[in-house]
Order: sequence, then structure tokens, then C-alpha cells
Amino acid sequence: MKSQCEYEKLLNRKTIDYIDAIRDDLELDNPLEDVRDTVRNLEESKAFFSEVALRAAGRHVNLEGLLLIALAMNIAQRVKTPKFDGGRLFQAIPQLRRLTLADYNFLPELAEILNGAGVVVVAMPTLEGSRLNGAMRRLDDRYLLLVTDRNHCVDTFWFTVFHEIAHILRSDEAELVCDQAEDEADALSGELLFPDEVGYRAFLAEAGIFSARNIERYAKSAGIDPALVLGRLQKENIVPYQSHLGSRFRRRLYLDGPYPFRGRAVIHGTVESDLKMLIEREI
Repeated sequence: MKSQCEYEKLLNRKTIDYIDAIRDDLELDNPLEDVRDTVRNLEESKAFFSEVALRAAGRHVNLEGLLLIALAMNIAQRVKTPKFDGGRLFQAIPQLRRLTLADYNFLPELAEILNGAGVVVVAMPTLEGSRLNGAMRRLDDRYLLLVTDRNHCVDTFWFTVFHEIAHILRSDEAELVCDQAEDEADALSGELLFPDEVGYRAFLAEAGIFSARNIERYAKSAGIDPALVLGRLQKENIVPYQSHLGSRFRRRLYLDGPYPFRGRAVIHGTVESDLKMLIEREI
């Protein structure tokens, strides 16, 4: 068990500021005490990320990450959904893929789709010092899917959502997270995002030198955000991470509060579109 001193580390200045900023959204009378109790309960029930396993996997979750998980579980307990239905979740994948193209506040639709399958979506603004993009936890006969706006990229947000869905479909337990489980979740999330592997391989063979035009053309045929296509090409070392294509496709995403409650996803245009808008204003 952690000592009281270690719990107090959760209550440093930045975490206090973070909780104060979303106090009304969380609807907590005493949010700091509530967080301490929630983290303590997480440990007592072993429903937290094993720091030993995660450290061995090179994916150590620090206290800030545990704080986000604690807050998300607190929120999820107050959201009513049916029990988890893996078949319904899998059938919803095409809807979720189309949702990656949304340029508006897509969180209510995302929640409606996943909540219907017994998966509670909690989207939290990132906390300084946390290295957490997302997490999943079993909640009795349901699941929590936590996603943050870390890195503030729309494609990172969606990769995280599909990665955690892969864990849920595999029924991975957080205590058992390891390199193998993470690699397998990465592979499955890739299959969910790009179900037509033959079509993707044909795109690679035909494209030659990858340009904005052929990436957009393939993304449109696949019904997916072009930034996700670029992200896969970069992960497979086909296109360098320093490519100018990032400024063409990557949109910025900021959560202005926790979702559900009053949080919204605020999406900004790409670097290229923002520059174009500024130039047009000058003209």
C-alpha cells in the first residue's frame, strides 16, 4: 500500500489547479478529498495500472496519470449505460471510422455510439506531467474508455480511441499491460481503422512518392481522416515524421473540460489552412 505521503504528492500545485479548473464540471463537493479517496480505492481493489508492469514495458504511468484515471472512474460511475456488448461494439466500428472525419464537437455522437455498447467514454483535458493518452478499465459489467487531449492532435485522439477499443475487445486487464499486449492492441486497432488491408497495400504500390493528393484520394475511398493515413505511413517509416504533409493534414484538438458534463472538443484547422486564412485576412 502507498503511504499517506505518497498520496499527498497528488495534491501539488498543478493538480490542485487542474481540479479547481474542472470543479463545477465534476460536481464534487470536496474534489481533493474525493480524488484521494478514489485513488486509495483504486489501489485497494487492484483496479489500477501496475507500475511494475508498465515500467518494465517502458510505459510507466505516474501519479498524474493515476489521478486522471481516478477522476475518470469517478465520472464513469455516474453515467448509466447498458452492460457491455462486444458484438455491438464491433458492429459500431464503421460508424466510428466515419466519425474521424468530423470537424465539429463529435463527443456526444462518440459517447452515444460507445455507451450503447456498454462502454463509458470519458474525455479529459491533459494534466501537465501526465504521459497518459488513454486508458481502459473494467467497471463491473461495463468498461471505461478514458481519452485525453495530450499532444492536441485529432489523429492522436482517434488512434487512442481505437487502441483502447482494441484492448476492450481483447478484454485486456490493465494490471496485465505489457509490451506484447500493447503491440497486439496496436495491431488490432490498425485492423479496425484500416479493415481493407488489400486496398491499403494497393495504395502503397500505386502511390510511389506520397503526396497530399494521393493520400487524400485514398483516405476518401477508405472513409477515414487523411491524418490517420499519414500517421500510419509515418509509423511504418514510409513517410518521415518531419514531412511537410503534417501541416497539411493534422488538425489541433483541445478539450475545454471533462466530457461528459460540460466539456467540449474544440478543433482548430491545420497549419496550412490557418496560414491561408491569415493571408486572406491580410489581403
